[in-house]
Amino acid sequence: MKLEAVDSRNAASTFNILNEEGRPVAAALLPCVVTS
Repeated sequence: MKLEAVDSRNAASTFNILNEEGRPVAAALLPCVVTS
């Protein structure tokens, strides 16, 4: 198992590539919210 913390754009791109290759892949995308 491999775990990476990357920004959402790169995570989605990597997910799509791995999924297209037929590899098992999962993603947890969390919104970045700025609080004041």
